[in-house]
Amino acid sequence: MSEPKRLHPVAVIFNMIKTLKEWIFGAVGIVALALKEGELLILGIASGVMLMLILLVSFLKWLRYTYAVEGDELRIEQGIFIRKKRYISKNRIQAIDLTQSVIHRLTGLVRVEIETAGSGSDTEASLKAVAYEEGVWLREQLKYAVGHDENAEDEMLNTPNEIVKKQITFERLFIAGSTSGSLGVLAALAGVLFTQLEQVIPAHVYDDAWAWVVDQSLIILGIFGVIGALLLWMLGIAGTMIKYGHFTITRQGDELFIQRGLLEKKQITVPLKRIQAIGFRQSVLRQPFGFGTLYAEIAGALWKKTVTFPLCCFRL
Repeated sequence: MSEPKRLHPVAVIFNMIKTLKEWIFGAVGIVALALKEGELLILGIASGVMLMLILLVSFLKWLRYTYAVEGDELRIEQGIFIRKKRYISKNRIQAIDLTQSVIHRLTGLVRVEIETAGSGSDTEASLKAVAYEEGVWLREQLKYAVGHDENAEDEMLNTPNEIVKKQITFERLFIAGSTSGSLGVLAALAGVLFTQLEQVIPAHVYDDAWAWVVDQSLIILGIFGVIGALLLWMLGIAGTMIKYGHFTITRQGDELFIQRGLLEKKQITVPLKRIQAIGFRQSVLRQPFGFGTLYAEIAGALWKKTVTFPLCCFRL
């Protein structure tokens, strides 16, 4: 049993970031309207009051959030005015992931995400900021239930404890980014952002810029199109590098350990007995070369498909 603990105070910052993300689109619209109307003073006062409220609410959420491991349960209490108590049994836990964003890595913290059977599209619990050693301790404490099957324990003890490790090379990761097929998604996103420019910038600036583009020759427009496609392609490669950089998969006993990420470092533990199927997905660009992404479907976990290797070769 452990005494109830609070998250690290840095969790206040994560609470603020989450709230700002939820309000970002509304805030952009208000700022654009205020700029057009010239009400800068009112905008400054309203922004200051809003930030103070967000800070206060984020602090109270952190202050009223506690967790503890008692027996075979993880107990969480949260809520500012309405208290919510959650008891998560170890028997229901499907996966425990450790994630480190840039802020986590700079402060030596980690986010612990706990997923249970039937948790749906959300994690059952997320401890946003705890010390790295505390996160590892929680993962070990919650990994197996106190009353788990003795036959399963004997089988696990008899499993060879050899370590099999595989890491993707930089060349393979570059190929994965080049053929990921994310160009279309990025192009669609760029198109949506372009259509919203008229609401943010002054109307005469938008009209003048659009008229200049229309007046250009087809050759210049083609050059702009090629440059834009090249930039989107490079962004796709960069996204793959950032997401799967330092990708390492290790098998030890009856578990797979996956580590990945340059900016956000993620550690995923996959029990082999939870794997229901193995799939191999190929995009149009990868099919001629026999390349594809290997993934596993995990029973009851939040993610339906977990990438077990970003790029590998498969030939019949």
